[in-house]
Amino acid sequence: MCKIFIPREIEEEYYDILNIPKSKSICELGGTLVLPEYRKKEIMTNLSIITMDYFNNLNFDYIISTVHSENIPSNKIVRKLGFELYVTLTTQSGYVHCLYWKKAK
Repeated sequence: MCKIFIPREIEEEYYDILNIPKSKSICELGGTLVLPEYRKKEIMTNLSIITMDYFNNLNFDYIISTVHSENIPSNKIVRKLGFELYVTLTTQSGYVHCLYWKKAK
């Protein structure tokens, strides 16, 4: 499973953190789940690419991704997908996450 969503409830916070004009649009890549027996087969990478390609057609300006700081495999994949680490922050739920971003195509 992989999804991209528009983080409405925290959208204002992301604009402020990333210093992006509010006239730009942001969507978030996240919620990628792969069953343990299918991991290390590039399924997450491929699902993410397909999902990002679809949403690039919807004219978002930026795609962001938040990844738990201790989730080494997901952090590697997000960087492999061309995201840049912007900042490490504590989310509203109290977890430490890495906030990545990239310009949409």
